[in-house]
Amino acid sequence: MWNRVFLLASGFLFGWSLVRYWTVPRAELRTHELRLGLGLAIGVVVIVLLGLESLPAALAGTGVYAFSALVAYAGNARQVGRQEQALPSPRPTPAEDASPRRGVVLVSCLEPPTYDGPSYWAWRLRRRDAQGQPAPHWFARPRAYARIRRAYEARAQRAGPADALQGLGQALGAALGADYVVETARVGVPDALSRTLADIVRQGATRVVVQPLEVFPDALDAVRQAVTDARVREAGVRVTVAEPFPVPLWECTEERLDAWMSGRPAEPPPIPPSNLVARLQHAVAPER
Repeated sequence: MWNRVFLLASGFLFGWSLVRYWTVPRAELRTHELRLGLGLAIGVVVIVLLGLESLPAALAGTGVYAFSALVAYAGNARQVGRQEQALPSPRPTPAEDASPRRGVVLVSCLEPPTYDGPSYWAWRLRRRDAQGQPAPHWFARPRAYARIRRAYEARAQRAGPADALQGLGQALGAALGADYVVETARVGVPDALSRTLADIVRQGATRVVVQPLEVFPDALDAVRQAVTDARVREAGVRVTVAEPFPVPLWECTEERLDAWMSGRPAEPPPIPPSNLVARLQHAVAPER
């Protein structure tokens, strides 16, 4: 009886950890390497001990271990690909010493500058599924996320991570001046826009423009829902979701996604030129 318990537990640990090993950021990899190795080592030891007594018992034990690992892997693989439910947000309040300002949040579908987990990429693949386009089966997606992580590592060896969205936000903030606070957020990253809006309100913003940049048309609904979830309007903040602003060379094409999933890093999107910053400034603050 004890051997089945050990085999079930170690198989579950191995299968669950394998998904995490393939999907977590590089900084968390060591933890899941150890869990993966522990699950494998316990299973091998128990199967060897069973084999010393009886070959059929060892074969049966191998089957129990493999079944447990498969069930755990499948459950976790499905879990990491699901849309994360937005957590309830407390109503934000401005800091007592914050001066009234205006806010701008630039929102983009661009891939993150570094691999920070599967959430964004799972969102991109869910979009593919919804549109009937070819996409890896959910069972194989953890391995696709591992190739994406490897592609990021290959790009980092050539040049440091460049965040074009953050660069554009900094340029726009410098152009608008101290009366404005400019932040950025990515569609597909859970709660990113809601957290950013709450933060911008705490900095004293009383009127906020959410400016989508070259986003997928179907992503606008997610942007509007995130504004509602942030509860900033309940705090008396006026929030406007503007029409998408075109940014050349920032298209989140399916070809770029295919390159990432094959382990080939896509070139970082360029930081837009100054004339585009000027046009964006006029779009979000026409009075200036």
